Amino acid sequence: AGSVPKPTQLLGDTKEQLDGSTEDLANQLSAGIKEHQIRSIAVLPLYDASHEVNRPLGNYLTEKLTNALYNTGSAKVVERAQLVKVIEELHLTMSGRFDDASVKRIGNFLGVDAVIVGSYTELGNHSVEVISRIVNAETAEILGVGTVQISADAIAPLLLLK
Repeated sequence: AGSVPKPTQLLGDTKEQLDGSTEDLANQLSAGIKEHQIRSIAVLPLYDASHEVNRPLGNYLTEKLTNALYNTGSAKVVERAQLVKVIEELHLTMSGRFDDASVKRIGNFLGVDAVIVGSYTELGNHSVEVISRIVNAETAEILGVGTVQISADAIAPLLLLK
């Protein structure tokens, strides 16, 4: 993933930069999906570094990543609304920290081979870093990782919504 352009370079094309970053992350994860012949995945909600979920930015990044992973065609992606119902039915924590047991329960309930987990954090260089992992739903083994940095300018309105 190269260096992040300075925010002033992104003023006219922040949407394209955000789209490109989520596509890059999806492609990184897709490599692990293909390598391990994963047929179906679920994308768990991304949380911020303070382990809070249901933040506008986390929800938005989760949706963008879900769509980008679908567009890679590397695996069947479970609809997010289905995932939320499963998390509620299984009474799993929405603290954002999904442990091995909860990943296995979600995977078994949805019948998926793997889940995508991840987080994001605001960095001091006017960017947000998103880190994701593919986790085997049976063994909780990490099968692939992906990381991107997104200019804070590209997502500034979502950072302001707490």
